[in-house]
Amino acid sequence: MLNTPTLTLKGVESDEELRRAHLLMAQVPRAPFQASAQWLSQHAQRYPRFQREHTRIASVNGEILAALRINTDIMRIGEARLKVGGLGWLAHDARFPKKECLSPLIDATTAYLQEHRYHLSVLFAPPEPYAAHGYITSLNDYTMGLRSADIPNSPVDRKRIRPIKP
Repeated sequence: MLNTPTLTLKGVESDEELRRAHLLMAQVPRAPFQASAQWLSQHAQRYPRFQREHTRIASVNGEILAALRINTDIMRIGEARLKVGGLGWLAHDARFPKKECLSPLIDATTAYLQEHRYHLSVLFAPPEPYAAHGYITSLNDYTMGLRSADIPNSPVDRKRIRPIKP
């Protein structure tokens, strides 16, 4: 349990906060590779649409207990363009319960995305621990091979086929 009830939830404001958030993120093993704090500090800020405030932290008295990053993108579904915020690099200090530091950070980050009018929030982490935050599995990593000879002729009524729009 945290010794103080004052948990600060915010985007990083300084190079030092960003460095410490990267150190915490680098401590979490991620298959198939282990990112180093050096890799994060050298490449994270060059990621497309990087914004410093999108590295979100939970801290008490200046000590960072949890951190995550929002990666933003535009998702196209037909002609619709959706502003998407992806939560990734979730990390928390193992000395503190996830429920007391990472969970409030996820909730505050989701509220931040709503305030900034993101249409969709996705989570780049195993979904089970985060179901309480409203995240469900929707984009699974599956590959399916199918021989073209096995595809039936004209599976769709030809009257419903039209050229794709740009």
